Amino acid sequence: MINLGPQYYRPPFPINKYWKNDLIKIKDSGFNCLQLWVMWSWVEAKPGKFNYDDYDRIVDYAEDNGLNVVLSTIAEIHPYWIHRVVPDCELVTNNGIKVISENRNECHNGLTPGGCFDHPEVWKRMSGFIHETALHYAERKNIAGWDAWNELRWNVQAEAPVCYCKHTVKKYREWLEERFGNLEKLNTEWIRRYDSWEDVMPGKHTYRPFTSTMSFAHFLTCRSNKHAEDRYKIIKELHPDKVVTVHGPSPCEMMIAGDGIDQALNRGNDWAIADRLDGIGCSNFPAWFNMFNTDYTLCMEMIHSAARGKKFWVSELQGGRSNYGFGVHNSVRAIDQQRWLWNSISSGVDTILFWCWRDEVFGSESDGFGFIGNDGFSGERIKAMQKTGKLLSKHSDLLDNYAPSGAEVGVMFSPQTYYLYWSQEHSAAKPLTSIRGFCKALIRKSIPFKIIEEEHLSELKGIKILFLPRMTAIDGKTAKVMKDFVRKGGTLFCEAETGAWDSCGIFRYPEDRFPAVLSGVIEIGRRKVPENPAFTAKFAGKSYSLKSSHLLSPWEASKGEVLAKFAEEKASMLSQFKIGKGKLLLCGTYLGDEYDKECYPDFENLIQAMIEDAGANTGEIRISAETKYDFNSYVYAKYGKSNGKNVVFVFFPKDCGLAKLTFPERFWPGDKVKDIFTGKELPLRTAGKTKQLALEAGDIGISILTE
Repeated sequence: MINLGPQYYRPPFPINKYWKNDLIKIKDSGFNCLQLWVMWSWVEAKPGKFNYDDYDRIVDYAEDNGLNVVLSTIAEIHPYWIHRVVPDCELVTNNGIKVISENRNECHNGLTPGGCFDHPEVWKRMSGFIHETALHYAERKNIAGWDAWNELRWNVQAEAPVCYCKHTVKKYREWLEERFGNLEKLNTEWIRRYDSWEDVMPGKHTYRPFTSTMSFAHFLTCRSNKHAEDRYKIIKELHPDKVVTVHGPSPCEMMIAGDGIDQALNRGNDWAIADRLDGIGCSNFPAWFNMFNTDYTLCMEMIHSAARGKKFWVSELQGGRSNYGFGVHNSVRAIDQQRWLWNSISSGVDTILFWCWRDEVFGSESDGFGFIGNDGFSGERIKAMQKTGKLLSKHSDLLDNYAPSGAEVGVMFSPQTYYLYWSQEHSAAKPLTSIRGFCKALIRKSIPFKIIEEEHLSELKGIKILFLPRMTAIDGKTAKVMKDFVRKGGTLFCEAETGAWDSCGIFRYPEDRFPAVLSGVIEIGRRKVPENPAFTAKFAGKSYSLKSSHLLSPWEASKGEVLAKFAEEKASMLSQFKIGKGKLLLCGTYLGDEYDKECYPDFENLIQAMIEDAGANTGEIRISAETKYDFNSYVYAKYGKSNGKNVVFVFFPKDCGLAKLTFPERFWPGDKVKDIFTGKELPLRTAGKTKQLALEAGDIGISILTE
């Protein structure tokens, strides 16, 4: 059954007088498990002495109440003795300054960031704690799984870019040697003349040469991937039949840096981590961060795409009102929380863990996040969760075996482009915005899609159209795959300056970029966006008014079919070319950026028309409903199969009470469907080669339809 539970214990909160009754109430609230933070700083307060007494009591209480337990090994919160017992193990900033560790604001016990895990003695002691914890719980029957690394934290409170200690620099050089083979090849790719590996230093700061800044950011990603794998192996050896995952604070695409401290993607790459582990998860606090419905769905699509059939967890989901400081923050209403929960399940989630059961009591997060917290809405949350718990139990066979439908539409995610933008701008916000715009349009249209990561191009199998939003950095291997994709029948949508830099950060002239090689036309150079950024494109006999953003880089109009002209010169803002069996679409700006700011129908409709023209699936369900037009107000459908039967999840916005759904006649075998959320049987009306359903939103705006 899908694991559903709250995070309960981050020692020393809550204190033991609450434990017994709390676990009874957790069970009564519809949950079937709970999560415990097993903190290194708490368990091994004295070197070599491990104390699990409090955790053991809670695990016992959980077993008494029929609750399973997810254990999270919090090895990133270091014991107070770490710097005394392991001298000279501090993280080092880009300016050569040792980082002073201290308590983390909301965690209360232990040091952050502690010692560098590249230091052999730090890792020996850290891995020893993880091993001891896995060994201690090896025989417990109610352990549901492990979250081996919380939010992939390693540099929190470093207060400057890290780590530049001798141990990390040594590993960086080893990584470069493994990647390039030898120093001569590095010199060739970077166009430099290093005499020794000892001369190769990490990029110190942004606004410096792209080569070394991009490569060091890439190294830090790979370093986190490897650290996740190292933690996983320790636990998996002792718990081979248990799921072991890790999770970031968000999908990795959201890890854009921008604070002057972090490097883009420095907490790892979800795709690479999922390669090595049993799955991948993420945290999500939608009310805290004022997320639109599209944004939450996008997070689920990102993590599901990265998992690629492995386990997919929502490792922290907002339980109650957020809090940071002394203000009044957004409360969590049951109707919203249930939408997040079932949206996750519709995307194929295996485990949902809420942060947290009680309101917190330490630091700036005090009085916040409790599922039974003091925001006035705990009663409605409990009532709704009790219903959900019963549904998960009653329909466990259906929901446990559910898998979302496959996609024929892909949206590319390029870590190398993130490193490039971070190297120049302290942030990868621009490529994220471009990706987000395309994905949100697909979500509002309920069109199935998946994110394709540039080092996992085998996922292109079955994809008929691929969008490359702002993919400005591309290596030669990826460029070859893109060319082959088009020639073999795929449709490829490229934006301005696609492949203008290679993965080492070296600029390519327009004629050397792969879209120019394919099409025979080049970009004429950057142009400023005019005061009125709109332009008109014609595609498949229809006109679309579009908006440009940031910059224009129009294309020559000497070949191909011009779909949108560039007014000032003989150039094109949008053209299409037949290449081999496929098609290439070249756009001279970044269309997703303006859409991400404010949705508008012509962009959505053009994207859908391109998908249809490519012969790709735009979804089995057509939806008609009267709603406002924004990123919250739309009826969204997600569907898949369970045990050979179709299952459809439908989500209504708060301002819509009725929708008409149209399905292909073959989709439903009978003349009725059942909504397992309400328990009602609903009649289908046959209309030509379709079946139609008039669906009411109900009290909470969720329906789950099946045969």
